[in-house]
Amino acid sequence: GKRFLILLSYYNNALLFLCSFVTTSICFEHNVKRRVDVVVKFIKLAKRMQVLNNFHLVTAIISGLNHFSGKIIFFSFIIL
Repeated sequence: GKRFLILLSYYNNALLFLCSFVTTSICFEHNVKRRVDVVVKFIKLAKRMQVLNNFHLVTAIISGLNHFSGKIIFFSFIIL
């Protein structure tokens, strides 16, 4: 009952933290080449998590990459 909801809340907060960590890691990098490296590392990490059948972390990483501020930076790569 209550204990399950508390554990679920902690788990949800951890996934939200990972999602925001992905977004801020990309946005705070000023060098474009390093920013691309960070995005590539997160994509490789998501692929490794998928091989391990950890789809919750894959979803959190993809959510961080699909965040609005991350999309703005992604479209700046296309322009370059």
